[in-house]
Amino acid sequence: MPIHKLERVGRLSYAWNAVDRLGRKRCDRRTRSGRESKGAAMSYDFELVCELPASPRAVYEAWLSSAGHSAMTGSKAKASKKAGAAYSAWDGYIVGRNLELDPGRRIVQSWRTSEFAADDPDSTVAIDLTPIGARTRLTLRHTGVPNGQTSYENGGWREFYFEPMQAYFTRRAT
Repeated sequence: MPIHKLERVGRLSYAWNAVDRLGRKRCDRRTRSGRESKGAAMSYDFELVCELPASPRAVYEAWLSSAGHSAMTGSKAKASKKAGAAYSAWDGYIVGRNLELDPGRRIVQSWRTSEFAADDPDSTVAIDLTPIGARTRLTLRHTGVPNGQTSYENGGWREFYFEPMQAYFTRRAT
């Protein structure tokens, strides 16, 4: 599956096709996989990666806690640690269900915003949490996103999740 990677380069910056000090490519150019089924609109998939100053368990617990999710994003959320449970974030702008939960390792949720058309199927967000010393590498795969809704990959996840999470976990570490 072709993916789009946006990786953290430096403390809070993200870049396309960034190169590190040794000349190694840090981020891949955007590619999309378009899928179309009979009667359904085209959709695409992408992947984003960031590193957070917290353990995978702390990130997992905050993501699936109403108080933690609200605190780390700065907006009202209702969350649950139960598979199949409904959740909402950003004052109801995002809604979905927990599809798969592996404590401290993986969260898979159905995901849609109030911008999805009524006949758009839910997209899926898979979050993999990998320990890197005392930090966490968060890999987010967003699949089945309706075509034309590029704000999520073009800054939405970074601005409304990764940057606030970076600040939240940095405050908690000090």
